[in-house]
Amino acid sequence: MNIRTIVLRTAATVATIGLVLSASGCLNDPPKQSGVFATKDAGSSWNSVPDLTATGIKKPKTYPPLEVNAVGVSHTDANTVVAGTNNDIYFTTNAGGEWKKLTEELPTSTKAMTVQAALFHPTEGNTFYLGGVSGGYGKVIKSDDGGKSLHDVFTVSKPGQSVTSLTISPDGSTLYAGDQLGSVYRSRDGGTTWERIFALEKTPITALVLSGSNVFAATAGQGVWRSADGGAFAPANGNLQQNNQTAWSLAAGFGGLYLGTDKGLFLTRDFGANWQSVGNALPASGSPVQAIAVAGSNLYFATNAVIYRANPDGGNFVPTQLKLAKTVYSLGVSSSNETLYAGANASGTNYSSRYEQGLSGFNIGPK
Repeated sequence: MNIRTIVLRTAATVATIGLVLSASGCLNDPPKQSGVFATKDAGSSWNSVPDLTATGIKKPKTYPPLEVNAVGVSHTDANTVVAGTNNDIYFTTNAGGEWKKLTEELPTSTKAMTVQAALFHPTEGNTFYLGGVSGGYGKVIKSDDGGKSLHDVFTVSKPGQSVTSLTISPDGSTLYAGDQLGSVYRSRDGGTTWERIFALEKTPITALVLSGSNVFAATAGQGVWRSADGGAFAPANGNLQQNNQTAWSLAAGFGGLYLGTDKGLFLTRDFGANWQSVGNALPASGSPVQAIAVAGSNLYFATNAVIYRANPDGGNFVPTQLKLAKTVYSLGVSSSNETLYAGANASGTNYSSRYEQGLSGFNIGPK
């Protein structure tokens, strides 16, 4: 049985706000460039870390290749970052100057893993979680010692259900995980025990976010779902049209909830009862908003390999194209300052491919 693709776009050279998106290489032969990018000037410029294209830079022995699916940033130290790829896990404590590969620290039950989500505990700077797939089973991996050891804290009971999204409460007491076939799980004890609290039929959970007591889940085909208290979920699509219900990213901030879809960026300030298109229309079709972040007074979002900075209403777009990259899958920000990191990939042929890695033989798309 072949993988059923959720959404497929053929990447082309796209003109956007005077920028021409083009990049060399593909997933099987990525450019020799780090796949983690950083900005320290509020998104005016982004550089890979380390920047192997800079003159006089000595190539390090280890660095994340240009196939990064997820980045997580410590909330107590913005120099501490974890990055996950299709095969490996990387960790840095000096903002990407040096990276350590953590893959060999995985438990014997998880010796290889495709990472699709990464986040740090909000107050414990050495604790982070990774979501992904290993051997066809969805997993959550935890480290509580800055990557010195990794522990398998959750395995989805059925095969073909990669963990595609993670979120955590502001006090770190409750962790949520979403999987590829439409389930949301909750742990109230740091990942020791889990319960399933929501399930859709073969509709991937693409993003999870908390806003107050509300839990929001974005899906690839059925829009946004909301639980007001961590209990029952209900659709929160309001006036969001059906063709805008393939959602890829969520972020809470500035008194609202931002949603990235195939068709652009949307905002609700009433828990999903009403949605409005945010700011300027995106300059090109086929530009899914795959990542959103809120930092300081700015909103950041990514389409293809362009990261935009905007004000909370989506105006005053400032676009920056990443070198050699074709797709940005993840944006990470530390609450300790406004340093942002992006996880990027050299492949632009299928922006839903991160939900398919390692799952050959399973039907993962909605019917």
